[in-house]
Amino acid sequence: MSHAVSPTREDPVARAASEVVGGPAGRHLDGPRTVAWTAPGVLALLTVPTLVLAVLTRQHCRTTGFASPDQFTHACYSDLPALYVSSGLARGVLPYLQSADGAYLAQPVGTGGLLALLAWLAPEGSRAAVWVFDLGVLLVDAALVATVLAVVALADRRPWDAALVGLSPVVVVAGLVSLDLVAVALAAGAVGAWARQRPVLAGVLLGLAVAVRPTAVVVLVAWWLLALRAGRLRMLAGTTVAALLAWGAVNLPVLALNPAGWAAYWSSLLEARAGYGSLWLLPQLAGAPPPAALVRWGSLAALVAAVAAVGVLVLSTGRRPRLPAVVVVLLVAAFVVAPSVPVQASVWLLPFAALAVPHWRDHLVWAGAEVAYATGTWLYLYGLSVPERGMAPWAYAVLLVVRLGAMCWLAVQAVRLACDPLRDPVRSPLDAAGLGRDDPAAGDLEGAPDALVVRFT
Repeated sequence: MSHAVSPTREDPVARAASEVVGGPAGRHLDGPRTVAWTAPGVLALLTVPTLVLAVLTRQHCRTTGFASPDQFTHACYSDLPALYVSSGLARGVLPYLQSADGAYLAQPVGTGGLLALLAWLAPEGSRAAVWVFDLGVLLVDAALVATVLAVVALADRRPWDAALVGLSPVVVVAGLVSLDLVAVALAAGAVGAWARQRPVLAGVLLGLAVAVRPTAVVVLVAWWLLALRAGRLRMLAGTTVAALLAWGAVNLPVLALNPAGWAAYWSSLLEARAGYGSLWLLPQLAGAPPPAALVRWGSLAALVAAVAAVGVLVLSTGRRPRLPAVVVVLLVAAFVVAPSVPVQASVWLLPFAALAVPHWRDHLVWAGAEVAYATGTWLYLYGLSVPERGMAPWAYAVLLVVRLGAMCWLAVQAVRLACDPLRDPVRSPLDAAGLGRDDPAAGDLEGAPDALVVRFT
């Protein structure tokens, strides 16, 4: 493999930022390096300031025990202590097997299991909820490092693109809101295993990711779309079976012991009205909430149409798109039509956007919108409890649209690179330091001839 590409040589934003530490990388950095200063080690260390800042922004909530409305006015809300208290875990209730105040934990089984583990490890007492948060921070920290290392491995000649994950402001505002980063790490690991032609391991990791957060299923959809174009559907069957078995190993015991507890999460999805972050919420913010049935079935129909549109894109580009680009477009399409797009949903874009659109400008545009939206969400929620204060509904609506627009910006950039491979720095390196690869994340699909292509002209 050729020498690693330095972002300070080809990315204008990274080049300008490097002036603070002496300017862009010179030719001497292409020589031998000690193992301690290779990209994985450096990038793992670079996550430290990001994580420290994320924790510091929650310090007020840690001091007050995540009390309301302070957790909104100080933008330090987290699901971890909230679910610990509201789900009954604080009273020793077993998720899905026992109900708290007549209601089961409305979370995926994998997430509920991790929350129960954190609750079991936390010491009893008035600060137990804070302990659950602190232990969750350790788990999320490990997940972020694992995600960064997975991106390093998948980026091939561009390992430093993983800094787009480790240094992202999105981690600061959304990383500690939930345990989604654990599922993101598992999904990124699944893509890494797929890239190394280990399909069974890829399926197992993806199945575990789906058990923690069903959003991970977009990776499987992307695999199937690309395999359809390459005519390699049979090779994906084993991966899909492994994913189903891994998901079932987590879910089936709970389903067998208490079907009602297992179904609580899925029922909550079917019964949910328009939620925060969704375009479906805009009529409600204007004073005309849409019927729940319209939101439910309209979002489902729109999702099917969106996936079909992405499928047409995958089958019609002149060159088969790279896997991370397809995942980014699928994620954004799902978010745009979803009935709810919580603050923490943004962490799903981190690893795949870093691989699909390795440009700092695009990521900073998106991250800026995410920071503004997350802050606006907490202020809007504060206004619901203190009407004379907080953010006005119209202002929150503006930030909601800006945030989804920024996500669409990332997706558009991914599509542009897919449609014009010569502009893709992964396929056509700008520094001319060597030949780019077709798709470092493609695994057995890399270089495979097309079997099904849709042409419109």
